[in-house]
Amino acid sequence: MEAGYNAVSRSFPTGVYRTLDVFLEGEDEGVGCISVTSSASAPEAANASSRDERSTRTYLMPQGQKRHHFSIPVEQFSTVNVSVENAIARYAYLNDADDLISLGVQMVNLDAENSVWPVLPKIEDMYDSRRSSVHFEPSTRWMNDPNGLCYFRGHYHLFFQFNPYGWGWDNMHWNHAVSEDLLHWRMLPIALEPQADFATHPEISGGAFSGSAITVDEEGNPCVGADADAIRIYLTRHQEVRGDIGSAVEWQATAVSTDAIHFGVESAVITRPSEAYGIDFRDPKVELGSRLAEASSDSAGVDSHRAYIVVASNIAASELPQTGGGRTQEHNHSDNLPAPHVAGVYDATIGGDFSQSPRGERNLKEKNEQQIPAMVLFSSSLPLHANKPWRYEGPVLADRAHSVAKTYECPDLFALDGKIVAAGALMHYRDHAGRFQPVKWYVGNLVNKRLEVEASGNVDFGNAFYATQSFYDDSVPGGRRIVFAWMADYAETAHEEVGLAHGTMSLPRELHVKHGRLYSHPIAEVYKELVGETLYTANPEELAQASVNDALLKAAQLSGNAYFADLTFTGDDDFSFLVAQSSDGSQIVRVVQRDGIVRLVTQGMRSDDIDFHSTQLTPTRHLEIFVDRTMIEVFVNDGEDAAALQFPITTSAVFAVDKPGSLATLSLHQLNPVWK
Repeated sequence: MEAGYNAVSRSFPTGVYRTLDVFLEGEDEGVGCISVTSSASAPEAANASSRDERSTRTYLMPQGQKRHHFSIPVEQFSTVNVSVENAIARYAYLNDADDLISLGVQMVNLDAENSVWPVLPKIEDMYDSRRSSVHFEPSTRWMNDPNGLCYFRGHYHLFFQFNPYGWGWDNMHWNHAVSEDLLHWRMLPIALEPQADFATHPEISGGAFSGSAITVDEEGNPCVGADADAIRIYLTRHQEVRGDIGSAVEWQATAVSTDAIHFGVESAVITRPSEAYGIDFRDPKVELGSRLAEASSDSAGVDSHRAYIVVASNIAASELPQTGGGRTQEHNHSDNLPAPHVAGVYDATIGGDFSQSPRGERNLKEKNEQQIPAMVLFSSSLPLHANKPWRYEGPVLADRAHSVAKTYECPDLFALDGKIVAAGALMHYRDHAGRFQPVKWYVGNLVNKRLEVEASGNVDFGNAFYATQSFYDDSVPGGRRIVFAWMADYAETAHEEVGLAHGTMSLPRELHVKHGRLYSHPIAEVYKELVGETLYTANPEELAQASVNDALLKAAQLSGNAYFADLTFTGDDDFSFLVAQSSDGSQIVRVVQRDGIVRLVTQGMRSDDIDFHSTQLTPTRHLEIFVDRTMIEVFVNDGEDAAALQFPITTSAVFAVDKPGSLATLSLHQLNPVWK
């Protein structure tokens, strides 16, 4: 921590807001404080010591704390001067206004280190050309997993893991954004904070880890979001002594909100059912039994009058069935390898480097056959209440083939297109292609509350699509299953800069099961709202001209390095397209096809040794490429496969045809920015 923070003093109007929220970090010496002088008197804050000096109120950092969230009342339509001493305001916003859901919070720059933003930054001040144009990211600080996705009373809600104090991961909060179309987002107040005793015990870490949401009526019965009275969330609370992984304790808790902003008191609802499960026991994903039952036979054991939660963990191998009731099956893995498994136990014979590092160091000599990654199922009768007991149903899926993985993270279990789908990230695992922590999908049927897998594969063949969470969008006729992912920066392309955030969400994708595989493709709103002006289009004759790349480069530059490329093919010839390049040409990303398989190929990056290959089963006829400054997402054959990748910040925009293959048509379109 820096010593001797510079004092900061800034004045600004409060507008329609009644509260100033400041996340203050004190220095090692001296008592951090924040003083607020207003042009009109304001009531005293309830959560801090203060003294009134005319119109100035001073709030001291509570004794023994180095970090504190101050929630300070301010008068509407007044001007306040805020001074910070012996501390730095890491994150601040104006809060509490009429119809806050529609308005959003107003960010306030009280950070002496941030000279890039004005004191009340507008959207265009915060989201400049260094940042994503169409992908969601917070205004500043660290973000990871999407949480609590739901549709509630006319708005989509996205909660997410957040650290308001810095560029990297630390004690977890739930931050919050809201949207009408899943693309244009407004920031809301931070919804959940770490456990209170963390403030005076810096040796303890953890906080409000990932979880999910379900909309309910006033009795607690699940219902469609448009008619709901409340959002009930389920999350993990995590606590451990820093540096001592063995001290970690995780439990599942629940809370409810009737205004979609403030949550009531949490209640613990699920703990580890036995010592057979590892200390990793987190990320509860809630689903309705009625939805699971729609894709299940009578033998599934699913009760449509109950709710189900799947929790990520690992389980002692001795606790798993060895034969699945005497029936061993084969299923197709997306890499076309035979995959024997037993009911509820996935045993694909796919190898992987025994690595626990994104850099690829092989520090494990053999598989861990003692603890197996598992998704653990619990159920509860309806309606749902704070202290409603959840019954342990056992592991719904375990993956012996990937026993080197520490655990699953962010598990999911849902019905889709007549099948049951499970998905989860394999923590601390590197697959045979070199991809770190891939998210796996498993498609099959439930039998006695165990998933009998028929096919499996990777949700994404890139290396930046982690911590996926899906939700059932009941706001559209017939409903749809939508997924977001945190675009994890395993290649370490991002570097801390003033005015930037560390963390981005993927484009929202709609999921389907087709031909026994999980498909993912951008939601319809992406094409309606984001795909804008056509910058270039060409037929085969025009593509054969020598000047094609000059025209493409000009079009890409006009896009501001945020474009959508739409390509169709008539044959199976290999192709190569340049889609990203640093200003000095030292770092490059290409989308290529070799021997009928689409790949992402990097040059000059830490991901150069990774084989980002698709597992498509049909010839490439349609390729869609979204380039959003530092984010690249590729979709093959309308969602048969997909890949996400991050790229370092660059002022260069490029698209070039290195090798056309059987390219029939090509068009480049501007991406309409969402931050405006």
